[in-house]
Amino acid sequence: MALNKEVWISDLMENLIPDESWMSELRDLSSFVENNKLHIGEAGAMPTVIEDNISWPLTTGSTRTDTDNAKSLKTYDTANQILRNAEAVELAYDKRQSIILNHKNALRKKISTTAAWNICPDAHSAGVKILMPTTGSAYTDGISKKRLKFSDVLDMQKELDTLDIPREGRVAVFNPQHLADLMLEDLALYKMVIQSGQVFDFKLYRFNGTPYYAASVIATIGAKIALTTAYAAASHGLASVFFHKQEAFKAIGEADMYINEHSPTERGDVIGFQVRALVETMRAQYKFAGGIVTVKAA
Repeated sequence: MALNKEVWISDLMENLIPDESWMSELRDLSSFVENNKLHIGEAGAMPTVIEDNISWPLTTGSTRTDTDNAKSLKTYDTANQILRNAEAVELAYDKRQSIILNHKNALRKKISTTAAWNICPDAHSAGVKILMPTTGSAYTDGISKKRLKFSDVLDMQKELDTLDIPREGRVAVFNPQHLADLMLEDLALYKMVIQSGQVFDFKLYRFNGTPYYAASVIATIGAKIALTTAYAAASHGLASVFFHKQEAFKAIGEADMYINEHSPTERGDVIGFQVRALVETMRAQYKFAGGIVTVKAA
């Protein structure tokens, strides 16, 4: 009996990005995907506002020119898995769900980690891409590093206020180390933050997949480390990611299931899944996305 691809793919895609995930905060542009390519327009300049006009007719401004940013979705493949008893798996709902859940969790983690890397800026640029260092007490993690403080988060909030970023819709994605830093600094405040799910103006999420940066110069944020490079405590500093939910997006495209049925070498069916997806900031000029990065203390 051939495996029913439609059923397996439907189960895989159902709740691929769960409501409790930080990625649920992103604008969903999946409906704008055609042939696994996303078409989004970047709005042109805002119009000039004339106060207490006394001259008529009003001067006609320039034509607004929008930019069509066509982006190809990334391809995510799971490693193939061998089903020695494919027919039994097809008939056993619980076993099929267990197999699909493994592939779904692997895809979810990879897409989410890539998303956090894409959203957090490569480098600091005042008023556009915001990277701030931690300023807390020193601790040892491979090297001496500075802990995150609540005042660091307040500094990020003040930066957003200065940029007139709306308070509604601000999101913070903390790595576990930074949350531990905050707990050590002020346990009572930390408990209030966790219970409310809010830290100052930011809706709070925990995610063990945020990017990291080189930590080789004291109190200085180095280059963002490539996603393919494993974290090294002695030379890297973890980041927590901050963004406004209207300025970052997710787009989920097509999914497929690949099957090699009745493999003579494996004596079973070989399956794997592929999902097309893309998560980035809405515009090349980040407005707003940022990060607070653990830096070297001494």
